[in-house]
Amino acid sequence: MNTKNYLWEDENATAQFLHVLIKIQAKHYKDAHKELMGLYKDITDLEKKEWILYYDMDLAREMKLDSAVISYRALRYLNEFPKGKHLGDSLKLLLHAYYEMELYGKAMQTAKRMFINNVVGNKSRSKNNEWLLTVVKIGQCYAKIGDYEKANIIYRTYYNDIIHSDMPDDVYADWVNLAVHQNQNHEAVRRLDIIIPKIKDPFKKYSLIVARSVRRFLVNSTGSYAEAEEIVKMVENASGLSDKQKESLLRKLYESMLEYTINKDLDEN
Repeated sequence: MNTKNYLWEDENATAQFLHVLIKIQAKHYKDAHKELMGLYKDITDLEKKEWILYYDMDLAREMKLDSAVISYRALRYLNEFPKGKHLGDSLKLLLHAYYEMELYGKAMQTAKRMFINNVVGNKSRSKNNEWLLTVVKIGQCYAKIGDYEKANIIYRTYYNDIIHSDMPDDVYADWVNLAVHQNQNHEAVRRLDIIIPKIKDPFKKYSLIVARSVRRFLVNSTGSYAEAEEIVKMVENASGLSDKQKESLLRKLYESMLEYTINKDLDEN
């Protein structure tokens, strides 16, 4: 959290605010929240009130509070200061809170607002990572509400930007899931080949490796059984996975290997 001192003309208010910052630095977040709200009631200066609401909103993020609390504090800031200095931060928090609460329609509206603000405020019209994440979030929201065609359009339009940028793991995973939801197994395998090297989290990476193996069984890919056997060894020897995670992945692999063997025997007979 940014705790840059904001000195006010009122010495008493300044002292109180600095005391809050000390509490924040010491991670006494609940006490800091109470003191901020007390200070907010006593102050009439709008600029100071904006700073207080901003810090209280950011406290919710820092404390990893429930998404409902984060959305409430972000909306409170936006309602009080719709063109405030921290408009971008508040919209970003609101977007992720809505998305986590599965309020995808509201999340999409927020993302579109962020996109427009970025375009209007960006005279060079340059694409930055924040801009791209906002665009992608719109696509993810379309996917979540089942509008796969629009989601695919966004991913397809910004494909090069997405693939050559450092995106969160779920952005890549959702791109694969678009193909899965549309029963495009060959396309799902192709996308998995592209994204697996980009995934950072070990469990997510191995989960996608297993998912690719399962998809290859579905398309009867040559050598899919031998590949699955190699993946079993990889998972068993993986250092970044817990025993529970290994068990979960191995179960999926063995189930798909068994089903493939049964179906193959039936086809041959």
